[in-house]
Amino acid sequence: MKKTVTLFVVLALIVSSWAVAAAEETAAERFCGRWQDPYYGRAILTITPAEGEDGTWFDAVIRWGSSASSEGVWNMRAQYDAADDALVYTGGALTYVEYAEGGDVVSEDIQWDDAVGRFTYDSGVLLWADSREERAAEFRLQPMPKLAPTAQELRERYFAPVADWAPGTAGSSLKLAGVCAELMGFANEYCMWDADAPALRANLLEAWSTLDETTRRRFDEDLPEVEALMETAMSDYDSVAGMFDDAGVAYMANLVRDDGCRRSWQALMDYTHGMGDGE
Repeated sequence: MKKTVTLFVVLALIVSSWAVAAAEETAAERFCGRWQDPYYGRAILTITPAEGEDGTWFDAVIRWGSSASSEGVWNMRAQYDAADDALVYTGGALTYVEYAEGGDVVSEDIQWDDAVGRFTYDSGVLLWADSREERAAEFRLQPMPKLAPTAQELRERYFAPVADWAPGTAGSSLKLAGVCAELMGFANEYCMWDADAPALRANLLEAWSTLDETTRRRFDEDLPEVEALMETAMSDYDSVAGMFDDAGVAYMANLVRDDGCRRSWQALMDYTHGMGDGE
């Protein structure tokens, strides 16, 4: 941050004057977000713009949890077809994943990786067609509501853990790894890249306004260290995998390779830095 996050307090005085202007949504961007099929209630589709692509490519992931310890994961890299107003893909893959009680992956069994299919937009509902998945034709995916954590949740699950990390103390590196895993899970839980932006901004400011000066100072001092480890984990996880394993949060490996989790973390940082200095 160029200026400290304590500027939240100043911005809180003028938050009522903010005008939230959303960029005009393109036809392709209508597909982005989280979708759930009411019939197959455990199946959730997340569509995000593909990293490093030209704006016509998207990552589509369906997670279908059969239980707390297993799920099917469909991964598709899709391109927007303007002529058909559809996201089309080849090489769609289905993987069955088994998890240990702590969230670590026990096994991954690829069922196929050659599916061809598409998602089409029909009056606010997404339809799915897939050459491999017979049940796809029964899906009528409806948009899930955009969420935002409350001010209390932000205070207890974001500001406080960062401020309480205490660098330089015994076991601080392992505690930092634990904080990073918890924060990334928190950001992903609320799908912050697709959150209710006005509510998230307002709740961040409200949460900050309730913190004492010591907590604010510690948050300001500790956040760069958190960001640095998160950046390393997302760019070169193998180099820090041992730290997360020793901290008992080996499931971080699953989070950092999930594009939605990565985007949610970056969104939380963007909101934090944007409201801290307005730049």
